[in-house]
Parts: sequence; structure tokens; C-alpha cells
Amino acid sequence: MVKDNWVADARTYQNSYTNPVVVGQVMSVNDADWSAFWSMGSSRTNPADASNLNLGKHIGEDTNTTRADESIGYIVIESGSGTINGVAYEAAPGGDTVRGFDDSSSPYSYTLSGGLASVSAAATSISGMDGNNGGKDVGVRRLFWPIFIHSSLKLHTLPPMKISYQQLSALVEALDTGAEIRWYWDKKIDAVLLYADYDICGFSLEEQGFDGEPDENPDRYIYIEPLESHRGFRNMERYVEGLPDGECQRSLIRALRGRRPFATFKDVLHDFPDNREAWFSFHNDWLTQKAIDFIQYNNLGEIDESTTKPPNS
Repeated sequence: MVKDNWVADARTYQNSYTNPVVVGQVMSVNDADWSAFWSMGSSRTNPADASNLNLGKHIGEDTNTTRADESIGYIVIESGSGTINGVAYEAAPGGDTVRGFDDSSSPYSYTLSGGLASVSAAATSISGMDGNNGGKDVGVRRLFWPIFIHSSLKLHTLPPMKISYQQLSALVEALDTGAEIRWYWDKKIDAVLLYADYDICGFSLEEQGFDGEPDENPDRYIYIEPLESHRGFRNMERYVEGLPDGECQRSLIRALRGRRPFATFKDVLHDFPDNREAWFSFHNDWLTQKAIDFIQYNNLGEIDESTTKPPNS
């Protein structure tokens, strides 16, 4: 992990290997600072072998040695060549030749067996570390590489995050709030955050959960634009249109045609409790669909039946 403290967690192979090739990466982003995947065999200086597999993450010579826990993904494949789903590959442990960037201004290279017609993608991972620094003047014991002829083969794809009922509900609330309040979806922590000026709420951006001004970091923060009032008005009209002819429908039509239609609409429904409950359900279903549209448009996660139902319902 850091100088003089290279540690890793032991793992058991699910298959048997003669000369395993291990590639991996840090999959989560729980810490804003970097860390990188590495593996080893029976000790720091030995690469993973048929009997020993230990995995971890390292931070080289970074002077900031504090890191949050992360999830690590890895793949083990037998050294050699072959095809996976029609895609040709070559995998092998590299020689003990790669060193730190201070040792050479040119990249290090390995020679392939020549069995691939062409190469369009490559993945490498460190396995074993000669030195104890993890930065300059350090020899990498083994550099594993599976090399694929087609880039269409993905080494590892994280399954889409499943959106929870709580996340969906927070997004529904944000969409149903007036434009005077600003909400953002934080893609790093997958949460809805309320943004307000310090003079209004008394909390700094950091205390509100933001890492700087959200509009200056659109790759992380997505502004949740509240639904326009005319769309809400049209939804009320749709609800009224679906009611049977009667006193409730006529009263709501008059409310929509008069002054302050939103407030009057709600006031009228107080006199019709059953219709009031039906309206809340109708309106929530509409907002929920708008929230789902937002999630799908921005590729934020996967929606299933449990997403739209309260826990234990």
C-alpha cells in the first residue's frame, strides 16, 4: 500500500491454474484521491502463482497515505492464447523489466508471440514489487497482460447500479419543488443534494455535501430541473378529465378556470376526501415516471419493481 507496508488480502482461486495471469482495477470511487490495483504471490516480491493469490490497492509514493476502503475487481486467466466468444486473445506474465518513470523516459515494451493478426486493446496490472517504494526506482516483478484482437470484448463491466426506492423518492421531491430551490444528482455518491446559498441555509457547500460549485463540475453533478408549472397544470387537467361527471369534477373544472388554480384545486379536494387521495396517487405516479425518465436519460442506474415500492410493502 505505502512504502515499507505492501500488504494484500489472500484470495482462493475458483479454478485451477498452472501459470495464472491476474488483471484488475479499483472499481469504486469512495475516495477522491487515487489508488491502483496490484497483486502478489507468497510475498511482495513474487507475482501471483498457481498456489498463491493476494490482492490489494496501492498508492505508490503519495505522501497522503490516508484512503477510504474501495472495491476491487479482478480477472484470472490461464497464460496462453485462445478465443472468448469469437475474440482472439493472448495473455502472459511479463518479464521482470519494467521500472519506475525516473529510470527511463521511454515506455517499456514486451514482445508478443505473433499469434494475433492485429491488436486493438490491452490491459495490464502489476503483480509483485521488487522495491518497497511503489514509485521511482522500483522494478515491477511481473506485468500481466491479456491482449485482445477486438476492443468489443470488455474485461469487466460493472453492473448498473439499482436505483433504490429512497433515491427515487428524493428525485420525485426535487422535481416537484419550485424553481426557487435547486437540486442536483451527485453521480459520485448517487444521491440527490439540495443546494442553497449560505445566507439562506447557514451551511457551507461542503456541509451540504458538495465538493465545490456544482455547476463548475457537470461531469459529477447533474442539475435537476423542476417540472414547469404548465406541465403540472396539464396533469391536473388530465386527472379531472378522467373523473365521472359530478359535483367534484365540476368544482375542479371551475378551480382550474379561475384565479390561483393550483391553490384552489387543492382547496376543492379537501371537500372530497376519496378524490383527494386518488389525486395524490395519480400525481405521484406521474412524478415517478418523470423521475424514471430522468434516471434513464442520464444513465444513472437500473429500475426494477422494487424501486417504485416502499420497503416491506
